[in-house]
Amino acid sequence: NTKNLLCIGLKEEFQDLKKEINNLEFHDCKDFLEMAEILKACRFYVGNMSLQYYISEALKVPRLLEASPDFPVAFPVGPNAFDAYHQNHFEKFFKDLNKS
Repeated sequence: NTKNLLCIGLKEEFQDLKKEINNLEFHDCKDFLEMAEILKACRFYVGNMSLQYYISEALKVPRLLEASPDFPVAFPVGPNAFDAYHQNHFEKFFKDLNKS
């Protein structure tokens, strides 16, 4: 039910996500600077361990990492930084970030 959702990942990832997330839109970033500008301007970032996550971590954008309990190699640091290992954690942190 969330609006203004933007995917800046791969087109194939977007097509898979779009099956589940109706309000999702896609933007193909022309370069990493544009990607960083979009991330800096966003309300919060949600994603897995990827370049976009590391940029949002460096910029200290409010963020939610989809983490793996089997291979935890990235850890959010600072305020408004969360990692979710299970669906119930993901939903709670997403709601909290979406209220901000």
